[in-house]
Amino acid sequence: MSQSKPLSTMILNIIQNDIVTRANKSTNSELIDHAWIKSQINNIINEMPGLYATDEQIDIIIRGVSDRVDVVVHEAGVIIDNTKNRTPWYTSERLSKTERTFWDSFETYIKSKNDIPDSVIRQTNLDTDKTLEQLCDPLSTDPFLCRGMVVGDVQAGKTLNYSALINKACDMGYKLIIVLTGLTEDLRSQTQKRLDRDFVGQESQRSRNGVSASTGNRIGVGIGRRSQPVMVLTDKNTDFKNPGVLNIDGNTNPVLIVAKKNKSILEEINIWLRTQNSGGKKLQSPVLIIDDEADNASVDTAKPDQEPRAINKAIRNMLKLCDRVSYVAYTATPFANIFIAPDDYADASEMKDLFPEDFIVALNPPSNYRGGKFFFVDEDTAPQATILIKDAESKIPLKHKSGFVATELPESLIEALATFFIAAAIKDIRRLNGKINVSNPDNRFDTCLINVSRLTSTQDSLRHLVQEQVDSFYSSIKANAGLKDSRDTKFNYLRDAFIREYADNLAGLIEWNDVCKSLLAMDKPEVVVIHGKSDDAMDWDETSPKKLIAIGGFRLSRGLTLSGLTISYLYRNSLMYDTLMQMGRWFGYRDGYEDLLRLWCSPQSNDWYSHITNATEELRESIAQMSKQKMTPNDFGMRVRSHPDLLVTAKNKMQTSKNVRVQMSFSGTYETYAFDLEQERNQENKNLILSLIKANLDKEIKAPDDQSQHFFMANVSGNEIIPFLKDLNIHRFNGGWADKELFGRYLDYVHESDLMEWDLCVFNKKNGKVGKDSTSAELTEILGRHVFSQTRTIFFNDKSRYLKALFVNGNRKLSTGAINRIGLQDGFERTKPMLVIHVIEPIEPADKELPVELQNLSGSLYYGISVILPVTKKEIKTISYEVTRGWMARFMPESEDLDDEIEAEEV
Repeated sequence: MSQSKPLSTMILNIIQNDIVTRANKSTNSELIDHAWIKSQINNIINEMPGLYATDEQIDIIIRGVSDRVDVVVHEAGVIIDNTKNRTPWYTSERLSKTERTFWDSFETYIKSKNDIPDSVIRQTNLDTDKTLEQLCDPLSTDPFLCRGMVVGDVQAGKTLNYSALINKACDMGYKLIIVLTGLTEDLRSQTQKRLDRDFVGQESQRSRNGVSASTGNRIGVGIGRRSQPVMVLTDKNTDFKNPGVLNIDGNTNPVLIVAKKNKSILEEINIWLRTQNSGGKKLQSPVLIIDDEADNASVDTAKPDQEPRAINKAIRNMLKLCDRVSYVAYTATPFANIFIAPDDYADASEMKDLFPEDFIVALNPPSNYRGGKFFFVDEDTAPQATILIKDAESKIPLKHKSGFVATELPESLIEALATFFIAAAIKDIRRLNGKINVSNPDNRFDTCLINVSRLTSTQDSLRHLVQEQVDSFYSSIKANAGLKDSRDTKFNYLRDAFIREYADNLAGLIEWNDVCKSLLAMDKPEVVVIHGKSDDAMDWDETSPKKLIAIGGFRLSRGLTLSGLTISYLYRNSLMYDTLMQMGRWFGYRDGYEDLLRLWCSPQSNDWYSHITNATEELRESIAQMSKQKMTPNDFGMRVRSHPDLLVTAKNKMQTSKNVRVQMSFSGTYETYAFDLEQERNQENKNLILSLIKANLDKEIKAPDDQSQHFFMANVSGNEIIPFLKDLNIHRFNGGWADKELFGRYLDYVHESDLMEWDLCVFNKKNGKVGKDSTSAELTEILGRHVFSQTRTIFFNDKSRYLKALFVNGNRKLSTGAINRIGLQDGFERTKPMLVIHVIEPIEPADKELPVELQNLSGSLYYGISVILPVTKKEIKTISYEVTRGWMARFMPESEDLDDEIEAEEV
């Protein structure tokens, strides 16, 4: 062994990649755990004579493989408008006949980077397939307009997703790709450079006439691709300028435009699109428009009786100028977008608004994403990762006017700077021993974010103060890090930061002496100010500084990615959910150093972020639930939990919303008096009901003497009933309890206190007669007695919304009589919850002819329920929500008859 050598970093990375490949090719029966990884390491080492792996190196490989293989990504939730009955076009047969040049080169490129877990790549492939199949067929000769939205998380990979979508769309036939970025040139340029790597395959460079010319520098997807087939009308330095005579319809290759959302730029694009009109026709080539940061500037803020605002109007005009166009809005903060009025509610106009009428896709972040939960909600990580600022107000007031100059840094900011030095030193140690994957370019950088003011003068004054601290720390390191002991105050300040933040967690792995050596070898961090008047820039290439402290405001709060961001100092207020969340540049992927992440923020901001994180999770769960219920975007029944001190988004973006106070109490009786018109969903309900009854036949009890026709079961576990209620398709018109997230959250909340044991009843007619009355054959067979249907007259009140469901009663009831007394002897009160199963047979009214949608339903059997819940022993709070018109129509179809002010309602 004495002649053997430990693994080099290069060999270590090769082994790690090899094991990841083996894991991805393994059979489903194999358990990919640490023991399996270790056995693979031993197998590989045995084939490499003269080398061995130290215990620490084995641990590094196990961690590296686990990070890439164990990452869990749940599939996206999708809501589509299935009422349009579009012919599926993105099919396996179509794919088998399509040369997938763009997607194949993109997939090969992102796999070769080794910085994206394979599970994430696989899920991105599946998620973008779901999005693409909702777009219209680019080979169709019929005109089309498709509008959709993809919801992700801040810094969670939306750009990766739409890069994948663009590559696939071009393979399938889309010709012109327009990507609309945020409002700043920084963000536009960043997006251009990303798409040059992910889609174009070369560094884009405009020629004098505005048409792209190859620089000869193949990058990204272009390295392994034989041809460079994309024409680009913008580059990293130049936004769109009219290229003149370029004819898209006559061009063979796809064309890319990356433009910021600026009125003059968008109008310039529209002027050029008008030149594409041939013989008075619109541009015929299929167009894909990606609207990144779609909640920013794209949403119309004009009042209903006013002209749309400039940017919104320009985008709507862009759609109007194209004969075949698909528009996809991407956002992490969809609060403004969900309050866009659907065309059903808006004034008729030639220009369709940007409501995502055709589909909504909600992406789920991978398990290694570090977002709001990590910093503000998770009890295991939030207390360590988030530090409260309590000393900044006297130095940098939250409210300060233009011209304010900071003269002194708060002690908490100095602590944050000291912690940045220490975190960067620890990251350098991990880079050397392979614990941080440096093949990912982002992992080569260490960044500290300081966001305390939107004013450029204040940001500039901070730069000098921060630079003084950086110089002082760096000089102290050079003078003292090599000494055995030091009495230098500044150097000991760094040591205190290490002890306070990291020493306990790193004990036995990294000690202070190790950090000192790393500090001594570190380059001095560069301090930059990022605002519109600053000459500073953040370029993430080989020549860029690897340690960066970025001071800024607005330009650091929208879309920009800060590579290697580890320490964040935020002392800012905003009254809007979306603005606060977009400040979250600290969200993202931090594999290999998530334990080093620290965020300084005010106690108020911490509370606000906790609230917004929970509200955002509720919104995501609502989308997932709507997907399960096969709802359409026009049924976009969304609500966002409101806050007494905050706005969900800007007031002028919420003109169609209403505030509803919802008391989260579901005690009482709830019934399915509205049934789905789709038989498939009713069949699903029937199967769920039959399964529940079969599983509990052994719990049959004797019925009260006057109720012997019913079938009773007692002491059915809430662990069976509650999942059943969550899975059941409850039509949205059944009232507030049909909001599965609200109802399910309540059931979980009171489960242990009130819902541990249930009674279950199959309701039966007392005087039913075989041969005369309809029976449920399945229930009759299971129970060994005839179960007769209950006839109910179909209800219709001449309102169009009542054509979207089968109503069996106009007064919101399914049962007749006191259903809450069922199963009780006289003189007894109900103490347990109860579920009652009904078999309903609709009949047409004798005195009224029904619309065609409600005809021919007689004779069918529908399975309904009554849920009887006791008054809970737990405290119930009232919650306010901002709700869309869709929510009102979904749960309160009669709300059109109400005054504008909605009263508090207990659901």
